[in-house]
Amino acid sequence: MADCVINYTVRDSTGAVVPAATIAFEPVEPRRLRGGDGAVILGQPIKVIANGAGVATVTLKSGRYAYRAVTALGEVVGSFTVPEAIAADLAALLSTPEVYEIIGWPEYQALVAATVAPFVTIAAGLAATSEGGLFISAQTETLGIYRRVAGAAVPAYTEI
Repeated sequence: MADCVINYTVRDSTGAVVPAATIAFEPVEPRRLRGGDGAVILGQPIKVIANGAGVATVTLKSGRYAYRAVTALGEVVGSFTVPEAIAADLAALLSTPEVYEIIGWPEYQALVAATVAPFVTIAAGLAATSEGGLFISAQTETLGIYRRVAGAAVPAYTEI
């Protein structure tokens, strides 16, 4: 799990800055402890309040997060994925469609047969896998299958 510094500015639908907006970020599986970077990570919400200019920064571990934004205008909820990157812009993450692949049963069987042990982290799997290749990671609570696409880990699901 990598730390990713996420920057953002909160604006309303007209483009006006929304000062003092509160956004809570919570891992999608908040009721579980996660291991990462030699530590146990609690899945509790992280609340961030934007400054008077609507600007805020939060550092999150890579993975899937739900968010709840509360402003004087109301409440908004949703989810997004924090990448294995040093920094990211929240607006870009929210506008990025969820990307995943479906792999067939024969490709899944070949992956399992070729895997001696799953990679401990997604980053380790990316480092050891060539472009277009599949790998298995045990970074989350369950084993995940990923394909390396343009240097990024794209989740893959098996069609049975």
